[in-house]
Amino acid sequence: MSTSSAYEIPRGPGPGFRIGEYTIKGMLGHGSMAEVYLAEDQTGHEIALKLFQECQGVSETMLERFRREAEATKKLRRHPYILTVYNTGKEGDYHFIAMEKIPNSRTFEDLLEQEKPRQRKVVQTIIKIGEALEYAHEHNIVHRDVKPANIMIDEFGEPLLADFGVAELVDWPSCTVSGALTGTPLYMSPEQARAERVGRSSDMYSLCVVLYEALTNALPYDLPDGMATASVLDAVKNKQPIRARKQNRALSKDLEYVMAKALNKDPRDRYPTIKAFIQDLERVLEGQPVRSVAFQPFYYFRNSLRRHLSFYVALGMICCFLVVGYCLYIKNMTEIRTEQAIGKAHIVSMELEIGSLDRGRSREDMSRARVNMRDADKYMISEDWERARAMYADAASLSLVTGDYRTSAIASLEQARCELMLNNAPKAIEIYKRILSNPDASPAVASMAHFEYLVLLITNQKHGKAHEVYGEFQDSTIAPFSNFTSCLVTKISRGELKVLINNMADPVKNDALLTLAVRSWLDGDKAAAKSYLKECPRVSTPKNEWPSPYAKYLYQKLF
Repeated sequence: MSTSSAYEIPRGPGPGFRIGEYTIKGMLGHGSMAEVYLAEDQTGHEIALKLFQECQGVSETMLERFRREAEATKKLRRHPYILTVYNTGKEGDYHFIAMEKIPNSRTFEDLLEQEKPRQRKVVQTIIKIGEALEYAHEHNIVHRDVKPANIMIDEFGEPLLADFGVAELVDWPSCTVSGALTGTPLYMSPEQARAERVGRSSDMYSLCVVLYEALTNALPYDLPDGMATASVLDAVKNKQPIRARKQNRALSKDLEYVMAKALNKDPRDRYPTIKAFIQDLERVLEGQPVRSVAFQPFYYFRNSLRRHLSFYVALGMICCFLVVGYCLYIKNMTEIRTEQAIGKAHIVSMELEIGSLDRGRSREDMSRARVNMRDADKYMISEDWERARAMYADAASLSLVTGDYRTSAIASLEQARCELMLNNAPKAIEIYKRILSNPDASPAVASMAHFEYLVLLITNQKHGKAHEVYGEFQDSTIAPFSNFTSCLVTKISRGELKVLINNMADPVKNDALLTLAVRSWLDGDKAAAKSYLKECPRVSTPKNEWPSPYAKYLYQKLF
């Protein structure tokens, strides 16, 4: 049973339970206030059904927030980048929201950890979520909790804004106690951190924090892992954001300008609307001048010169004998203005730069960890397992030194895989245990570690230990790996898993085939196990993507 800090969530209904026109088939997940079930309507169409049960310990505020989420999502059901809601209602003690079911859904947070999409893809995703927020604002709804975990990615790679549980409906009376916080501290706007009534500009600020983090792999403030909430809120309220290009030099200055404007402490200094914000992001992608820059005349001249260089060169050659003296003067003035512009652009961050001098060693370690991860990936692709293992182990250690526990977990997972290929099962088990005990490991990394740990135990005939590990960590394992692990310990059949494979995204189909291979071997169906192990490498994209090498290894080991 899952609990929240405020009250205990009652045990929900099981398969076959009917509410309204919907029949529950199974559990999809749960949050602090409501549970989400897989259900089907009268036509057999599968949906996600969010249920909130009135019971002892449930406050009127919680109930009111669920009603607001239902009302908000109903108003916004027509937008392509907002999670579709089909119906809402109440039956008995249950309030429900019937929503679109996204096959093999994952959050934007999971996407960033698993795939590290290119800068252009990230910006395009933020533009689409910005359009969704602009649509919500036009309907007098402020989301108030924009963060990577509330952005879903569907099976086509398109983003969907979800979870309006703390949304503010402008034309409804407030259900928030004066001075109470709503939202997630790391993504709050300064006014939200001060527990003030927030407006549309607050959603823009939070969306820009998501963009900043996706492009730099860091937050706009220097916040050590495990920092107390009060300290996080103090930084959001009082510290100036770190320049984005200090975190990632590959970013353009135009993109940095856009983010700096959207992250202004004072809402009046930000873009007037999210629409204006995303229009500047679109200009960045198109190579057009943005509207958020000081010294605009010079800025637009410089961009025009860059885009039409050949025209200006030809014009200069024709006029050079007539205006050479004047051009030299303009050149000198341009250099002076450029130096002034650069100087003023750095004033805002000078204190942060001085304060970061004593952290130089940490930044060096972070850089070394990233280089080691990149080099180790190359060794792993070429199946040089010993070199890859050493590089991943070094990257994991360096990440621990800098407090980057998430990166350490990712490097450790890759190290464990190398240990498997080097036939060092005890060391792999040790690493998997360390990942699963790391509270900062992302849900995706922890789920993969749990799955691979069970495969290792089962193929080494440690069935009792496998059931013990399954029971200990299954509640924290996310789909689709929760289905894989359930199949490994015979909680669901091979047939049930084969049905689910048809709706799975390509990156996890090879894991599903590995699961079916191990389960078939466990059931004594050696022919099927061989077939699945041969199929696993064929569906892997790229060709040598994990677990393809491990499937080949198991084929040799088991047969």
